[in-house]
Amino acid sequence: MGIKKKKEESVAIILPCAGHGTRLNAPYPKELTKINEDMSIIDYSFKHILASHVKPRVIVIIGPHKFDTVRYLHEKYDDKVDLVFVFQKINYNGITGAIRSAEHLLGDKNILLLPNTIIEYEDKKTPMLDRMLNALDEQPFVFLYKDESSKVRLKESGALRIEGGEVIDYEDKPQIRVEKYNAFWTAYGFKKEVFNEIISVFEQSFRKKASSRNAFRKSVMYKSHPIKANECIDISTLTNLNAHLLRQYLITSGVDPQFLEMHSK
Repeated sequence: MGIKKKKEESVAIILPCAGHGTRLNAPYPKELTKINEDMSIIDYSFKHILASHVKPRVIVIIGPHKFDTVRYLHEKYDDKVDLVFVFQKINYNGITGAIRSAEHLLGDKNILLLPNTIIEYEDKKTPMLDRMLNALDEQPFVFLYKDESSKVRLKESGALRIEGGEVIDYEDKPQIRVEKYNAFWTAYGFKKEVFNEIISVFEQSFRKKASSRNAFRKSVMYKSHPIKANECIDISTLTNLNAHLLRQYLITSGVDPQFLEMHSK
């Protein structure tokens, strides 16, 4: 009897690009905002995708106003990755709605990246996406997170409480008792079989339902082991964009940008 080969698991990267980007108030999709001559914001997500040793399907969720994004990504990455474009369904809102719109294309393992964020992950041995995919061999869900103590930032984020290397609490954009959180998520990965469970938790928290806390504690997200990112910059407002550009200028000028962190809290 021959040895059965282990079935190769399919991998999908989800990029929700259907938003209007009203907070940035730009005449073009916010993910196409130029950071420098070579890189738009969304290119930083593809930088992580191309660094991976896995060749995933890249699912880009768009709206009918996003053909500039389609054209940009097709011209730049069509020969490098398996690109799939999907319209976000009209009655499906937000990030969870974007993922629901692409449910029929999900892989065995899936990673959500936010195209308006720049994630810095410093591990020369294992690329960020590979680290997340490896974590999904041990658990069905994984957060990528950044430590945070600023109440202002936590109020604008998917806030987490991490203790002893485990996620013990989560709330979307908390407005009270913010001090109990010490991090926020920047990306997450999940196995296909827990899709409905984790999406339900995110939706309940977004809608501020009283049941969301209990749903989280019963889910695979509770006490999962997250992975730490070195930095995450959300380029969704002019303030955040200008802060990032200033930070990059300081770095290239040999100035420690940590003083910006101290003055932003």
